[in-house]
Amino acid sequence: FGEGAAILYCLTAASFSLAIVYFALLRPRNGRSPAPDPTLSLDAAPGSLADSAARPRLSMATLPPVKARVSLPRPAAAALSRGGLFLIAVVLLLWSALPVLALFLMSFTPASDLIRTPPSLVPSGVTAQNFQTVLMPRVGSEFSTSVQAERVPLALLNSFVVGAVVAVICVALGTFAGYAFARNAKKRFFGASLWALLLTRMTPPLTLVLPFFIAYRGLGLIDTRIGLIIAYCSFLTPLSAWMMKSYFEGVPTSLDRAALIDGCSRLKMMWAVLIPVVRPGIVAAAIFCFLASWNEFLFALILTSTPKAQTIPVVISGFLSQAQFYEYGPMFAASVLSILPPVLVAFFFQRYLVQGALSGAVKG
Repeated sequence: FGEGAAILYCLTAASFSLAIVYFALLRPRNGRSPAPDPTLSLDAAPGSLADSAARPRLSMATLPPVKARVSLPRPAAAALSRGGLFLIAVVLLLWSALPVLALFLMSFTPASDLIRTPPSLVPSGVTAQNFQTVLMPRVGSEFSTSVQAERVPLALLNSFVVGAVVAVICVALGTFAGYAFARNAKKRFFGASLWALLLTRMTPPLTLVLPFFIAYRGLGLIDTRIGLIIAYCSFLTPLSAWMMKSYFEGVPTSLDRAALIDGCSRLKMMWAVLIPVVRPGIVAAAIFCFLASWNEFLFALILTSTPKAQTIPVVISGFLSQAQFYEYGPMFAASVLSILPPVLVAFFFQRYLVQGALSGAVKG
């Protein structure tokens, strides 16, 4: 690990240096009014000769002649503008949707069509054998089921459990941290702590894998769900706190004072007054943390080695290491299954996402 660790730590130092420069440029500075010009003293009082001499003199500028251009009628120009925008929207939609549509199509394509030379865009038939291979590997499989296909159901369960636990922990910690940073942003300690918290997001994930692996090997957390949860929470909690800080900044402090005057404790004030107000932000942060942990690959690849803790991205990558040609179909089917939960989560909670993005956390 010597040379690799040295390279990773050099990259970490470079990343921290760039992050410090970046934050130093973005840090707000208190503007100062310019010093008065000593030459403009009492002699340049309004209405005096010195004041008249100091004033700039206006002159008329001569503009170049403008060539008349032929313009379309207003209805034609509006139709052309709408047509151009519609064409751009269609191109962007096709650019984004074609890979997903191709993935769905290949997941229902027979194995013989996937290895055909030259390849054909139109399959000879549609089959659900690929999904049966990964979901029910022991029931009516046409081919001998591979070890990798049998790992898909457990990998989906691992990804869901890890993502749900990470979302709950990160949102719980990020909500309290975001409230503290929002209400004490002007204090020097909290301001420096916030920038230090964001500085951790500038660390390349590759530089953290080796320290996590060495520490986990000594603690016995290699190849465990708890190890993945701790690793994901360590670099998702700062971003959750930053997101919740932006929502709490939109909540007036009068709500805090009113709740405290009514006899609420700090914890009851958070639970009964503030959390219902910032609910869209909580849901948005939870969805983000869930999706980030669901799609994470590097830490799951290094910190897990057996099916009991491997997540779905690691299992899908394992299909590529097998030399059996008929495993392309199950790989595409597993890929489709891996994108369905994030899509469903975003679909059912889109109301909270849109409400949080447009109206923030202020009510009334």
